[in-house]
Amino acid sequence: MSDEHWGRAFGRQATIQNVLEFVVTHWQQLQKRPPPDMEFSQSEPHITKYFGLSLKKSARAHGIFGFFVPEHVVGDIDEVRQVLESRGRTDLTYLSDRIDPPLEFVLEFKKMKSQTGANASRLAYCKDGMLRFVNATYARNEEVGFMVALVACDADLPGLLDGLKRAIQQPDMARLLRSIANPKGRTTLTASDLVFQACNFETRHARDHKGQKDVVLGHIMLAHQTSA
Repeated sequence: MSDEHWGRAFGRQATIQNVLEFVVTHWQQLQKRPPPDMEFSQSEPHITKYFGLSLKKSARAHGIFGFFVPEHVVGDIDEVRQVLESRGRTDLTYLSDRIDPPLEFVLEFKKMKSQTGANASRLAYCKDGMLRFVNATYARNEEVGFMVALVACDADLPGLLDGLKRAIQQPDMARLLRSIANPKGRTTLTASDLVFQACNFETRHARDHKGQKDVVLGHIMLAHQTSA
């Protein structure tokens, strides 16, 4: 993932990494005394809205000077037909104008269930999450985006992480997601030598819209409670 094609995104690598580290550490801090709206039993919108607003409120105190925007409205305008297309709402968008070019990236959250419901949650992660980056509904003008998997307990992390990796690399899913093979191997997934160290693994994908940049997706797993 280090060829010249990604130079523009990687030129902002340190800034993105700092923001991601803040996202992860702030989540862990909140889970020491979880707010009711962030319990795993809550819906994704409840969880992400509270978390996004908490990030926004705490950002400057932690040296993060951009803005976190929950439920950010996105879309594109066809100026010839004068209609909106590719409309949607991101779970959370980070915006910063302190670097050139301005930085914007999307974090899309999906709950991951263990045992009963595991297959359905993996399918939703791919088709209702990752695919929105592939079809350029999310991050239309950006080369990076992030998927965040929420799990009930950190004891579930290893099994859910392995299951998700397998699901993403299934041949049919890899074709749907227009996955690009890792230049250093045959796999479509990178779990070492990561571009963004806060991630558990990364994937990269061709866009299914002509003229759109390909996209690197970082994948992060966050637990709602510890097993200790």
